Amino acid sequence: GQGGDVGPDISNAGKLHDAEWHFKHFKDPKSVVSTSEMPSLDLSDQEAHLLTFLAMSLTGETIPAELLPGSSPQTAQLLPGEFLDPLALKDFIGSTFCIGCHEGTHADAVDGWRQSKMASTYERIKDEPVKENCLPCHTTGLNPETGHYSEEGVGCEACHGPGRQAVKFVLAGKAGEHMKMLRMDRDSKLVCARCHNPHVPIGTHADYYRQLPPIFSVASATPVVEREPGPDSAADPAKTPWMPPGDTVVTADDNAPPTTIEGGCVTSECHAATLLGTFKHGPTAQQQCRECHRLVDEQKHRFEMVEPEPDLCYRCHDRPADTPFTHGPVALGWCTVCHDPHSAPNSFMLLEAPPKLCFTCHSVMKEHVQSARAQHAVIEQEGCTACHDPHRGDFKYQLKTEVPGLCLDCHEPIGEIIDTAIVAHEPVTTDRKCLNCHNPHGSDVPMILVDVEMNLCLDCHDRPMVTPSGPIIDMKSWIESNPERHGPIRESFCTGCHQPHGAQNFRILEHEFPRKFYSPFSLENYALCFECHEETIVLDERTTTLTGFRNGDKNLHYLHVNQEKGRTCRACHEVHAGTKPKRIKDFVPFGEWEYPVNFEINADGGRCTPGCHVPRGYDRRQEIIQD
Repeated sequence: GQGGDVGPDISNAGKLHDAEWHFKHFKDPKSVVSTSEMPSLDLSDQEAHLLTFLAMSLTGETIPAELLPGSSPQTAQLLPGEFLDPLALKDFIGSTFCIGCHEGTHADAVDGWRQSKMASTYERIKDEPVKENCLPCHTTGLNPETGHYSEEGVGCEACHGPGRQAVKFVLAGKAGEHMKMLRMDRDSKLVCARCHNPHVPIGTHADYYRQLPPIFSVASATPVVEREPGPDSAADPAKTPWMPPGDTVVTADDNAPPTTIEGGCVTSECHAATLLGTFKHGPTAQQQCRECHRLVDEQKHRFEMVEPEPDLCYRCHDRPADTPFTHGPVALGWCTVCHDPHSAPNSFMLLEAPPKLCFTCHSVMKEHVQSARAQHAVIEQEGCTACHDPHRGDFKYQLKTEVPGLCLDCHEPIGEIIDTAIVAHEPVTTDRKCLNCHNPHGSDVPMILVDVEMNLCLDCHDRPMVTPSGPIIDMKSWIESNPERHGPIRESFCTGCHQPHGAQNFRILEHEFPRKFYSPFSLENYALCFECHEETIVLDERTTTLTGFRNGDKNLHYLHVNQEKGRTCRACHEVHAGTKPKRIKDFVPFGEWEYPVNFEINADGGRCTPGCHVPRGYDRRQEIIQD
């Protein structure tokens, strides 16, 4: 006595088709309905006749019409089947019932629906924590008071309206009335707009409704199976959020949907979503709909804007001042590309919170930002509008102010370095300034640099330069041609020694380092070197462990540095790269002359013969007595 969902309800089969149709259908279903899923069972003619007799006896009549006084088959109580869920809205019968007939008459339409996202739309929200907010559009026949629905997904009746009364017309021989009631041949836009909100982008609407409070609490009640269906089962128009389109509404009773406007626009059934957002537009919050909307057709419930966008918005909101740079939507007057005119979960009634809203259009930037390993924190914390004016601006890209001032509003310590620097770094103050080296939207390199640190430096230092603090060689060529490289150079770590934003020391060095060839020794003078190297390498006169540059246990670093005219590190070592071990220099400058060092190395020590003294050697095992 209770069917499943494999096939349609056949309790009215005898009224739907004649005996010849049923016989052919039992013998070969696809010969009658080409898309039928009913299998061919190779029935004998006798079996098919017996089943046809059974089918013709299924007329859905609770009492034979001829036994009702003054009745006719047209007025008999004919039932299209049992309710799907007694707690759902009344009069919904389910797509399976509709398809039972229409698969034969509109096979392409039925197949198109089955393949569409509408048929499976419930699957995409069934695990949502706020599923209640999704049910009005992702189910059919939803009862907003109980949270129960007649069908998962967007079925036939979601657009055409509840079908029980329409089917009664068919069974009563009034097929034309059935078509009038369920037609969608005009004004279908009104039906679509029930779910497709033009102000909430389809790609981000899920996040929008997740942020809203639950519309209602789904009742966890066991469906009531015993319920007497009948003429009183028609949907109460005050409880039904569906209105069939068209000029004429034909029903068998007085339960027609309203055709005039009464009361407010925002109720639990009508335009409820306009008030769901946390932030509400003033006219919406006060239900002053006529401030923006004008009724043009009361019968069709059709409105138009009082004035086109953006002039309507500028009635209350200040028109942005004319500036050299304007955001595209503002230039086109499309305020509602970014703002919901009724309510939204974000301040300023933004459809999405930045940067998500911005990424709706700026898809290339979205891919760049989301794939970047080094993120600019301000984008996630404050959004794009931390730097860009979303409407207009005096600066390119609608930046709120010029670079570097815009950057230094947040990076104050860097601003202090730049302002107090004795030696400036030219890229900070020329061309694109901060953007010469940093990508403000994110990068795959730490500190959001546009390239690996050394590559970035050598992009400029690939030629000789004349600077206020002296000439600089073609550093790129020098490093490439000298295989013995200083540790920071091997690690591509130029900022290990140099401050890229400006410094107090020559060559924008981070710490003090003797600029002259000869310099008296002090720890402060060598602060840069001692960031990495042990101080004791020049403080201990004798050692057997601190350095290999010793004669016996005599520390030759101590000997060279601690003199009246101490030699700096640069006197013997190339700072960036060289050709010999320990980057020992080939030549030592003396005024305009270049003395050859003539350094040689062996297993236990070495020797050198520069122009400044006679040949001298050293041996770590056995001290060499010098002449």
